[in-house]
Amino acid sequence: MKRTRTDDNVRTFYKRPEKNDAALKAVKVVLTVLGVAAFWLGLWMILSLRVDSELLLPSPVSVFKRLFRLSGTAELWKATGQTLGRILLGYLGGILAGTVLAALTAWSSWISAVAAPVGRIAKATPVASFIILALVWLPAGNIPSFIVFLLVTPIVWDALKTALLSVDKDLLEMAKIYRLGAFRTVAHVYFPSALPAYLSSVITSLGLAWKSGIAAEVLCLPRISIGRLLYESKIYLEMTDLFAWTTLVVILSVIMEAAIRLAVKRFVKSAAPAQGGKTAEAARDNESSASDGEAAATAGPDGSGDAPATAEPEPGVSSVADAPNSGITATNKYSPAAPAAIEIRGLSKSYGSNHVFTDYSASIPSGVTCLTGASGSGKTTLARILAGLEEGDAGTVSGVDHNVVFLFQEPRLLPWRTAAANVALAAPAGRSLRAGAGAAGDADSRPGALLRKLGLTEDDAAKRPGELSGGMRQRVSLARAALSGEALRNAGKRVSLTVLDEPLKGLDPASRAAAVNFIKTELCADGSPVLIITHSREDIDELGGSVLNIDGKTG
Repeated sequence: MKRTRTDDNVRTFYKRPEKNDAALKAVKVVLTVLGVAAFWLGLWMILSLRVDSELLLPSPVSVFKRLFRLSGTAELWKATGQTLGRILLGYLGGILAGTVLAALTAWSSWISAVAAPVGRIAKATPVASFIILALVWLPAGNIPSFIVFLLVTPIVWDALKTALLSVDKDLLEMAKIYRLGAFRTVAHVYFPSALPAYLSSVITSLGLAWKSGIAAEVLCLPRISIGRLLYESKIYLEMTDLFAWTTLVVILSVIMEAAIRLAVKRFVKSAAPAQGGKTAEAARDNESSASDGEAAATAGPDGSGDAPATAEPEPGVSSVADAPNSGITATNKYSPAAPAAIEIRGLSKSYGSNHVFTDYSASIPSGVTCLTGASGSGKTTLARILAGLEEGDAGTVSGVDHNVVFLFQEPRLLPWRTAAANVALAAPAGRSLRAGAGAAGDADSRPGALLRKLGLTEDDAAKRPGELSGGMRQRVSLARAALSGEALRNAGKRVSLTVLDEPLKGLDPASRAAAVNFIKTELCADGSPVLIITHSREDIDELGGSVLNIDGKTG
């Protein structure tokens, strides 16, 4: 909260300390809860007085007195323990089964088709029908767990499968081009992307699990259970007891939900998820595969992500990362003696009736080549084919393999990782980023050093992409591309091609000068082929090298 004082058109702002804000917020929450509880208890009391019959509607005073007496009996604690155990067993089993089924059905369309009827049946069949069938198949004590399992599994399954299939394909393509591998792609792309929907389904299914578990106990009557005690209270018209047991069920449900929410909150804080569009809680995203703890990143329910720069519209360009390169024949797989130049012969590419280029041939020499041409002429499509991200319809490409460095037009940064940790993704898992062990955001780390060369501070390196400007995100992606090439060279491999798609777009003069120098020293210094896509004559003059128009002319 802020107070203002106006005096001669001068306004002075006094900001309340954050500690006081947190305390005030906590007091408001407590007062709200107490107010709501008082309203409903008061309404209950009024209705009880109007009915004036403890047999029909006991008063809240009578119910809470009876509940207090029951709390001193072994019967209550045994029944509570047994009921909680059954419901938790089915609940946790349903979460596990739903998680496994979601992963399998998202991974394989065949498994999805086979398993789909099971999910539909589980969702469409009334719970009472399952309980009646279970009475024939299972002991009474196992039925509540079975029913809860059946109810929770499809909820978690559907939510997680949908989230996995909705993961940003651009980020998956980024993970492929930077050679993250299956494990790191799951850990750094799939896991944080799907986590918000997954946790939401876990919380949502808890209330349903509790209600269905109690209902199953009432129908199947396990020997020691809250459901049996509810049923007996109803049979013997012990209405005060019936209300007391119902109140206990509500209290236990609230406690369980609060416990699950607290566990989820702590997990979110430590596991770095991104949730639907809110500013994140700070969280450390540990590189589980890095032996030296190379990257520590703040993350959380961020959703703000990159606001990508406007990309050049290429007709029909697909973002599918895993398209096989069947139309392009790689005739010159890398060997230390292989020539560095890239030869393109008779290359054709169409999207339906839209012919991007037909029978296209060109040579890309070692060193810097600036690829120019009108918007929509196929520059980005050509670069994607050379990098293996698209497949051509016909033709051959020689002299380029999978050891490619690629800077996309848009930054494609993971919104739940810091700038430094995004850069660190380009390093192989487990490889130290500096002489001593340390986090990727440290001032003396390699990602930190690369970002400093581009004019970003240590504070900038510790921010997530949503907190950076478009130009800053562009420079972060440049640093990541440089580290990718450096990692290949450190592994004794030659970078067969570096693609920089509009690397200077959206940079102010100072940032542009730093980026030009960075590209020359960090990305173009080893003499391997570098293809820079640009519309700007100024870019060509500053970056140097030969010029290749998309129509094949050189200069």
